[in-house]
Amino acid sequence: MSDAPAGAARITELRAAVDRLDQRIVELLAVRTRVVRELTAHKSDEAAVRSPDRVRQVLDRVAELAGRHGMPPEVADNRYGSEPPVASTVWIT
Repeated sequence: MSDAPAGAARITELRAAVDRLDQRIVELLAVRTRVVRELTAHKSDEAAVRSPDRVRQVLDRVAELAGRHGMPPEVADNRYGSEPPVASTVWIT
């Protein structure tokens, strides 16, 4: 039973690490969103905004990057590909 306090302390440390990572991830996603919004503003029509070929390219690249970093590609794909269709123009482009 002497490991219980150490285990609880480690859980607290790991949760704090996750919280710090979440902060960084959200900051980066906010920057990405601003860039994509600007990019979208330069597109000429709805088809260019939706860019299904580009969406597929981004999803494939993200899955490959995830695999390189030891993350299941489907987890990354779910994060990028699960956005509603309208939001995906802001998210993926």
